[in-house]
Amino acid sequence: MIVSVRGILEAVGPDWVHLQVGGISLQISVPGSDINDLGPTGGQVRLFTHLRIRDDQPVLYGFSSTHAMQLFLMLNSVSGVGPRLSLALLSSLGVSNLQQAIFNGDIASLSTAPGVGRRTAGRIALELKSKIDRSEEHTSELQSQAYLVCRPLLEKKKLLIT
Repeated sequence: MIVSVRGILEAVGPDWVHLQVGGISLQISVPGSDINDLGPTGGQVRLFTHLRIRDDQPVLYGFSSTHAMQLFLMLNSVSGVGPRLSLALLSSLGVSNLQQAIFNGDIASLSTAPGVGRRTAGRIALELKSKIDRSEEHTSELQSQAYLVCRPLLEKKKLLIT
């Protein structure tokens, strides 16, 4: 499995990039929302990736964060939603708005993505709401644990400053 690639950004399309990695250029499908964040062509880029075999042909999907990739994989777990619809949702809504729409059951927002109708949007909201809810709780729990670990250091630093 290819979990990430780092290389030079050679070309950019509406939903793909060409990345030169070790003398080989890869075409990687990416959400349109991530393309703007990659920087200019010729720059160094790192993408977290998911490799999928489609019609006996490997397709590499890339994301600027592991969080976006996990959301992509969750979307693909919904019946009737494949990589193209998942990319369309991420491109049109972005990670945080997409999570919020799923969590709130906002079918109108979900159905604004190209190719996503009301029925598919409803299925996404229904099947993923509990998964989004749990991941948010997990993030909150991790933040709390990080604060507890860092608190003594912050207090020491505060004593040094005052």
